[in-house]
Amino acid sequence: MEAAVTEFGRHGYQGGRVERIAAAAGVTTGALYAHFGSKEDLFLTVYEEAVHRLVDEAEVLTYHRGKGEPVDVAVASDAWLGWHTGDPRWIRLVAELMLSIADLPVLQPDIAGLRRQGRQKLAEWLSEAAESQGRRLTVPAEELALHLHALGIGMALEHMTDPSLAVEGRFGRWVEAMFMHCSEPDPARAAPDGHRADGDGHRPAPAPRAARPEAGADAGADAQPSP
Repeated sequence: MEAAVTEFGRHGYQGGRVERIAAAAGVTTGALYAHFGSKEDLFLTVYEEAVHRLVDEAEVLTYHRGKGEPVDVAVASDAWLGWHTGDPRWIRLVAELMLSIADLPVLQPDIAGLRRQGRQKLAEWLSEAAESQGRRLTVPAEELALHLHALGIGMALEHMTDPSLAVEGRFGRWVEAMFMHCSEPDPARAAPDGHRADGDGHRPAPAPRAARPEAGADAGADAQPSP
């Protein structure tokens, strides 16, 4: 599988050669065809593995918090992007797939289904993140996931083009900004510490107290409300 990831990620579907994959894997071409059936099946299996890895890695998003603590959207999102940029073969594979899909109409429904599976996992995490912060999404989670997934792939491609570009940190900030813009405090749900969430998804600061009369002032005077 690793040999196929490298081959298709480097040469794309059209340029990838089963003979090179077999040689790199230390098997015969016949054995490879006996196992996968065709080059198309091998390519689909490689992409399916990539999606499954992304789905599994999405669990990192949930783990980036202590028990009972709200999800830190920025930190978790940067961890997710780090998986994309950590092994550039996978993002190259995605890029090559997007360029090759027009030549693979027979695989288009399967590939589209796999991509929906990955976005659905992200949508579930977004809903969980909102709930953990005492918030609720104001747009469908699937729609927000679509935009964030595209942003993540785009940032990873930019990093692949220019490895000196610091995408982590930037990505997290943008995801958090979009998340906050597309969610609001849920009055029916308290934040994990028992307080209601404020507009930033955190425990609200204590309300400012009314100014106390200065010493010697008329204690019976009506206090003026703060502007």
